[in-house]
Amino acid sequence: MVLNIFLRFSVFSFILGILIFPTEVILASKNAIELSFFKVIPSLFPFFVLQTLALKIGLSDIFSKALSPLKLFKMQNISPFILGIIGGYPIGAKAVYDLYENGEMTKKNAENALAFCNNAGPAFIVGFIGTAIFKSAKIGYILLAAHIFAAIIVGIIMSFTVKNSTYNKIKIRKEEDFIKTFVDTIKESFLSSLMVSGFIVFSSVIVEILINFNVFSAITNAINSVVHINQDAANSFLIGIFELTTGVNYISNINLGIEVKLIIVSMLLSFGGLSIHLQTLLFTKELSTKKYFLGKVLATLISPIICIYIYRLIPVNVIMNGKEYGNNWFFIYNIVCFILFSALILLKKDSK
Repeated sequence: MVLNIFLRFSVFSFILGILIFPTEVILASKNAIELSFFKVIPSLFPFFVLQTLALKIGLSDIFSKALSPLKLFKMQNISPFILGIIGGYPIGAKAVYDLYENGEMTKKNAENALAFCNNAGPAFIVGFIGTAIFKSAKIGYILLAAHIFAAIIVGIIMSFTVKNSTYNKIKIRKEEDFIKTFVDTIKESFLSSLMVSGFIVFSSVIVEILINFNVFSAITNAINSVVHINQDAANSFLIGIFELTTGVNYISNINLGIEVKLIIVSMLLSFGGLSIHLQTLLFTKELSTKKYFLGKVLATLISPIICIYIYRLIPVNVIMNGKEYGNNWFFIYNIVCFILFSALILLKKDSK
């Protein structure tokens, strides 16, 4: 009853917001559509196609057998984790559900895998946040390393809540079925990309209305009356909870130290945002998302600690007099070695 009243009030408020702030809403919608068609769809669509094809023709079966001796996260098929790390949100969630739908993963194991397989990708973290927002690829690599390592830790934690994953061999498609499979995959992947874009546009409009209604400012003012906080940082964080990209962009423009910005951004990357969670719900369907949100909360708490540790371990001069200094290759080498060394230690412990 209370939920229904809240939903009706929310819908009415947003309709009212569109009528009161038509110019701002149209601009926000336009920017979100441009983001979707020029960045989101071009980056997601190929991954959707290749990931779906890999599952349908049995490539993931071969890949999983090769990596099965690792027994990482107690999963026989770790392709959703790899695909999620490479492709970004919401590739990991879709890969988990496809394995579940194909009978390669039990419902319980699939729900558990959602907690750590759905992550932001390197294109978004390094290319967009690092290079475009912070004007530093190095910052992007720091955030990426912390993001991946936090996901690995959450995966190991969650692995203690389930038994070893069962594995059923999928049927390799016959050669004459490949054309139909390919056409169906293109259709499914394009529709999925459009759905993701729709959620991004919708979330951007909601955020714009909330900003114009001063909702975020009211919340931060209420918190600030109890505990002193930086209101600009708190506003940006709340915006990021609703729409990740917009929140990160706000954070980059406020007057804060680089470490504080890294903490907030790493938390937002691990948690995701309303838009990303709606995309995840699109692909999870009948799967429970309790563990998914638990995993997101754990990663949100873990990633900023790792992020600051890496930042202090490998000092980075972001911009000095308009020029970026440092050896990119040496930096990347250190980050890769750190991740691999840490992962090997955790794998060794997990296999015992």
